[in-house]
Amino acid sequence: MTMRTRHLSDALGVSEPPAVAPAVKSAQTRAAGVDAGGVQNPTLCAAEADPEGKFFYTLRAALALRGWALAPGTAGYTASRWGRGHQLANLTEVEHFARQIGAPL
Repeated sequence: MTMRTRHLSDALGVSEPPAVAPAVKSAQTRAAGVDAGGVQNPTLCAAEADPEGKFFYTLRAALALRGWALAPGTAGYTASRWGRGHQLANLTEVEHFARQIGAPL
């Protein structure tokens, strides 16, 4: 006795699976923050809407690879490691500091 596996396409009476649209993003969908599946993606919107925020997170990640933590403060940014902090006025100073310690940028 053989058992036949029943597929969804058999149950629905469909002979071929439906065509899938290619996963190509146009400039218009990228600008609208829509991913390849047509779903609104808020992270795409946030990164494109706030390039300074993206630069901050890039610097934070680069410093983290060297063992440093970067946090925004009331008067700029603080890079800290082993309980010692460096006060940095703006992201340009943070970038300069990251290059000084050999962070991969």
